[in-house]
Amino acid sequence: MKLLNPVTQQQLSKDSAAVFTQTKQALGFVPNLYRYIALSDDIFKQFSQMNNAFANSSFSALERELIQLTTSKVNQCNYCLAGHVYFSKQQNLNPDLIKSILSTDKLEDRKLDALNCLCRALVKERGSISEELISNFLEQGYNQAQFIELIMGICLKTFTNLLSKSAEIDIDQEFLYQFH
Repeated sequence: MKLLNPVTQQQLSKDSAAVFTQTKQALGFVPNLYRYIALSDDIFKQFSQMNNAFANSSFSALERELIQLTTSKVNQCNYCLAGHVYFSKQQNLNPDLIKSILSTDKLEDRKLDALNCLCRALVKERGSISEELISNFLEQGYNQAQFIELIMGICLKTFTNLLSKSAEIDIDQEFLYQFH
């Protein structure tokens, strides 16, 4: 039984309503997740700012989706997995690469594999990782600032994973697409 109820349009503050409008213009819809985060106006405002900061990080669109998919996979969050498969498709990212990320296979691209392995370990081990993983990440061309950006991305996605699972958020119709 669901104990949390998403906000309605009438319950939104002026600031949250503006974010909903921007999101609808950008995506064509407002994800169900946003209707739950907006239960707390201040958190929704901060979430939007953090989401924008991560979107403007030095990671490419593919690397950001890899971080979000890997985090959601390790945290077993079906809502966020469905959402990021959808967003990957919208960005025309390679479906075979997305399948490899989801299956936790070793990725052919060594740089992406280093990012994927480090991300998976950080989530799974809650930050207690080997020096070897960080060294490999840096040796593949990432930098120390990107390590911080990676942790930020994991935190942001873990927040949505926890909320999605605990609130039992229904997967948006738009997200029901799966790669073939």
